[in-house]
Amino acid sequence: MFRKIFPGVLAAAARSVAAVPAAPQDSIPNMEAGKSMDEMHRDAGESAERKALIDISLEGWRFARVFGRLLDKLDAGDAPRHANQARYFQKKIDDGLSAFGLRLVSLEGQTYDPGMAVSALNIADFGADDYLVIDQMIEPVVMGPEGLVRGGTVMLAKAERQ
Repeated sequence: MFRKIFPGVLAAAARSVAAVPAAPQDSIPNMEAGKSMDEMHRDAGESAERKALIDISLEGWRFARVFGRLLDKLDAGDAPRHANQARYFQKKIDDGLSAFGLRLVSLEGQTYDPGMAVSALNIADFGADDYLVIDQMIEPVVMGPEGLVRGGTVMLAKAERQ
């Protein structure tokens, strides 16, 4: 009966509901894809520019490490030229970070301590009495003028006590 009396009202209501835009995903709290609560909390205190600089610097650091492994496979004639380019690339990353008072810190080879500003991916593989060293940095520690900016990620290895 309502449809017969007010046909235009139903059509207008349908159009207005369809015209309401959905809320963007980034405006919904705790819905950032692929991020843990710690990452979202850490990112909340960083400016967008600083966060972008840190993110691209970390990706550059990863790329430089992969490129370094590739250089080990090149013949002796080509490797030095490419190694110089890789060092220049890493220096530009370091210069960009230092302009903001930031630096990347690698802890490879150091004795692991549970109080370090790193997350050990394979810590469950070892016992409480094992002597551990940082075998590989997956992501470096980022330090700033105020102290720790971002913790690193590492892989551990068992070592002999010294």
